[in-house]
Amino acid sequence: MLVVGNPKEFDKPISALGPVSNVDITIPPPPGETPAAGASASGSVPAPAPIASNPEGKALAAKVVASMGGAAKLKTVRAFEAKLAQQSKDEPPSQLDLTIVYPDRMHISMDSQMGPMTVVFSPSGAFMAAQGQVRPIPASGAKESLEQIKRDPTFIGSHLEDPKFTFAANGSEKVGEVDAKILDVNADGTAIRWYVDPQSALILRESYTATGPSGPFHGETELSDWKVFDGVNFPTRHVNKQDGKDSSTVTFTEVHINPQVDPKLFDKPAGGPPPAQ
Repeated sequence: MLVVGNPKEFDKPISALGPVSNVDITIPPPPGETPAAGASASGSVPAPAPIASNPEGKALAAKVVASMGGAAKLKTVRAFEAKLAQQSKDEPPSQLDLTIVYPDRMHISMDSQMGPMTVVFSPSGAFMAAQGQVRPIPASGAKESLEQIKRDPTFIGSHLEDPKFTFAANGSEKVGEVDAKILDVNADGTAIRWYVDPQSALILRESYTATGPSGPFHGETELSDWKVFDGVNFPTRHVNKQDGKDSSTVTFTEVHINPQVDPKLFDKPAGGPPPAQ
């Protein structure tokens, strides 16, 4: 079963909807929340949200955006659909369908042991649906989940000139054999650190504070296998760590830019809550 948000906030155990299989779609805490304790194996943690961009940061961000297809192209991206394959530690492989409509709608579907399951986040509400039952997701959890859209490199790149988005260069650090340039990004209140290859200007690693099924953690994602889809360069392999430990590998097997998305995809289906336990 897909787990998004803090399980403690649900009025009944989420297992009431069926067997649980954690899916590593991390969600950052709301702006201003205290970062989680813990750090990556290298000891790196995201710097405090930069107050303003610096010239080096803006220049590096512009190079990153150019490597992803250019600012003009990224500004045309309104939505994307993707098929994901995930392998998590101690869990069977899982397949997901993901739809994001910028800036604030997300639809996730997957086949669980109990049949199809859907998780939806939108400004009008958030819910899980399975086995003809619908469970609302608390507003706090929904807010956290929608915040992850603001960490999306494509979304950030489309806001290169937005004054609510800041970019500050902050030295360098080794990522594998590469002396990567560090870029601290504040995406309208959501902080993330990028480690950028100075030659290709591609993002090699993301570092962030996030919240998963067990609570807050320090997350790192290694990005690789960049491929171009309709003019947008996209990392199709994500290797995730939580508090320095390997957690999952996610592979995007299909990506579609600006698909036709039915608005009803985000509507809550008919159905009641699970029966009382």
